[in-house]
Amino acid sequence: MTNRLILELPTPMTPSFTQLPKNIRILRMPDRQSFAQAIAQQVATDLRADIVRRDAATLIVSGGTTPSGFFQVLHRMDLPWEKIHISLADDRWVPTTHPDSSEKLVRELLLHPTSPFVGLVNDAPTPQAGEAETNARLQSLPRPFTCTLLGMGEDGHFASLFPHNSALKKAFDPAYPLLCTAVNDAPKPPPERFTLTYTQLIATGRVIIHLLGKSKMIALENDVLRDGPIEDMPVRALLRQTDVPVDIFYAD
Repeated sequence: MTNRLILELPTPMTPSFTQLPKNIRILRMPDRQSFAQAIAQQVATDLRADIVRRDAATLIVSGGTTPSGFFQVLHRMDLPWEKIHISLADDRWVPTTHPDSSEKLVRELLLHPTSPFVGLVNDAPTPQAGEAETNARLQSLPRPFTCTLLGMGEDGHFASLFPHNSALKKAFDPAYPLLCTAVNDAPKPPPERFTLTYTQLIATGRVIIHLLGKSKMIALENDVLRDGPIEDMPVRALLRQTDVPVDIFYAD
């Protein structure tokens, strides 16, 4: 029992989409263009509302190919970008000019020149050595976050929180003092990564999970939403909590 996650969660949900908790919505889009536009519209609405409320907003995004269309749509929107702080849910520990860098993708497709941005990768030789510096950077972000955008792997991972990974213990411990944690043994290359903790990712006004492709929806329905430990499919933690709205946007 000592290797179990510290996070305690309610009884697992039924896999039926008709019986999801009230804070979970699944939004099926007819095509990928509508998918990108719908996510951008929801995010823009949340950002504007937060800026009215506290004169600042914070958007946390993930890298990869799925959010690329959304990034481009949101980039073209008329928003007070100087008040929108942007950072990443996770990133690969590679130079920010590397093709695998999520920061590189965000800078190319989403950021405006006036956007305050906090990257996760620094000049330390390893992510573990860079934890303190990245944590200090993240302290500048207005919190709670306005919106957190996450992908989901067919194995049930999100951000860089992979099933049965050694980083899960820190990432799911609400008493862990840092906002982020190093990942040294990710099952997907590269193995060295950086991720915000679950506690920080869920401290947000809304979580958006973006899914493209039938295989992702099959994994969600047949595996993620069924009974089973968080360690087997970490994304279950997001879908079993009932405090934060979670919108799952899906298109084939």
